Amino acid sequence: MPLYDFVCRSCGHEFEALVRPAEAARCPKCDGVDLEKLLSGFAVSSEERTRAAAITAYARAEDRALAIESGFQVHMPKPVDPSEVVRVVGSLAHRDQSS
Repeated sequence: MPLYDFVCRSCGHEFEALVRPAEAARCPKCDGVDLEKLLSGFAVSSEERTRAAAITAYARAEDRALAIESGFQVHMPKPVDPSEVVRVVGSLAHRDQSS
């Protein structure tokens, strides 16, 4: 089951949800279904800076450029292999320790 970030258009609540293929996500605050899927990201942080990767269904070159311009170090279009996520997190953490 994929984990997605959402914002509810009805109440403005931001949340994460595991979504099964045959189900629709619902806002846990208002039970609304008018949701906007957000750019998912994960981060490795230190006191000086945060390193982050964007995991997104948006895979065009301009989407990658937008993610990088927004501060992400890596753009990973879905579907993402879990071993690749582990590799990227390790790489970001290593970069963070060596800077």
